[in-house]
Amino acid sequence: MCVEGGVDIPINVKIRPKDKSLVLIGKAVSVENSKLEDVEAIAQTANDRYPIFHVVAVEDEDDWPFLFMEKSFSYENGVPLRLLFRLAKSFSSAFHRGVKCDSQKILSWSSANH
Repeated sequence: MCVEGGVDIPINVKIRPKDKSLVLIGKAVSVENSKLEDVEAIAQTANDRYPIFHVVAVEDEDDWPFLFMEKSFSYENGVPLRLLFRLAKSFSSAFHRGVKCDSQKILSWSSANH
């Protein structure tokens, strides 16, 4: 499920029944001819500046490299809706700050599932 309204940047939310968790996912794809090293530099800058959520650069065999962040939360005892909205907003804001570390402007966010 893609969340676009009320957040700084679109994120995806997945439900993983096997471990009873909700997973928030942020993905920013790079433009054509981008190198993994460029996206790794963005991830490093983002992690240095904003260490709360870890951002990684991922090489995609079928496409260009992308910036990726995910955080899982247990729903075993339930998740209040307001808390879920707060978590999604906080996660989206953190990912947006990471994407803004892209001084070369090679990233754009993606609402496609990973």
